[in-house]
Amino acid sequence: MNRNGKRRFYNSLGTSIKIRKRSIKKLVIENGLFKEQRVKPYFDEDEIIKKINKSIFINDSDNFILKNFLHKNSYFRFNIYVKLMKDNEGITISDVIRTYQLDEFIRENLFIFSTRLEIFWKKKIIDTLCAEYQESHLYHVSQCYLDKDLYSGDEWGQKVINDFSSFFYTNKSPNFKHHHNDKKNYLPIWALVEELTFGQLTTFISQIKPTYSSAWAMACYNNPKYKSTLNSWMNVVRLYRNKSAHGSRIFGLKAVNVPQIIRKDFKYYFPNKQEANLRKSYLYGALYVFKHLLIYEDNFTQRSWNRFLLELNNRINLISGLDQNLYGLPEDWFQKLRIMII
Repeated sequence: MNRNGKRRFYNSLGTSIKIRKRSIKKLVIENGLFKEQRVKPYFDEDEIIKKINKSIFINDSDNFILKNFLHKNSYFRFNIYVKLMKDNEGITISDVIRTYQLDEFIRENLFIFSTRLEIFWKKKIIDTLCAEYQESHLYHVSQCYLDKDLYSGDEWGQKVINDFSSFFYTNKSPNFKHHHNDKKNYLPIWALVEELTFGQLTTFISQIKPTYSSAWAMACYNNPKYKSTLNSWMNVVRLYRNKSAHGSRIFGLKAVNVPQIIRKDFKYYFPNKQEANLRKSYLYGALYVFKHLLIYEDNFTQRSWNRFLLELNNRINLISGLDQNLYGLPEDWFQKLRIMII
């Protein structure tokens, strides 16, 4: 194959994976051989350990632990923890592994709590819309979600409606099959909402008119202060739900959209104004949100939350080289985030 032939061949590899952007332009994953980009080699586990050893000293016992760990965990995923922790005083590779495993523990628990919230929010949005929506000759209350007048804007309303329609016709759930086959494609809101993903649910709630979303907020929490914060909090829960579902890193994660804090809470949870925005953007801000949502749950859920915090505190204390600031945690975080059960 001549030089031009090789170039055409490699270019064909570069264009085999395409990402559509706004259905007009196409972004292409480039072939590194032709972009003056240093192409990284693949490293086996022994080579990876040698690379890590340049950043963190690894003794014989740690070498054995690390090799077993890397047998089941991606270096690309783990190396971010190494980079974040390598300069900490007295850091060991066991500390890094424990921090990686601490993230697993956090994700497992936040996924459980976010699932509880998802079930509750779905129930309440169905109840709220069926009670508040004024049906017309065009739309029955059971299909209020098809009415663009339900939404804050026509453009987003149409997008949500189109997404629901596509979802209904492509999803293979028994629930949807029943409404295809036995109900002539009629789909009531209570059947739709139960199948929605968490992202679809929060998008739907955030796009309906404030009259409806405020009524939903009050139906959930009966606290006027939550009406202005709940959209922000939904975004936080959605972010950590996605991170938990996909096994993504929590340690050192800074959220783009920080949670809105209730004014009367600010001095207690964020006494240092200079640090407030930073702490809000890390895990601590998310835990503030989860606490304030779970306060309205039953005693079993509240006790589960407190047990989670206690175990989290115990695990953090076992990692001597951990910088708690990369979780946004102040010294007294445990006392502040516990739920006082009456």
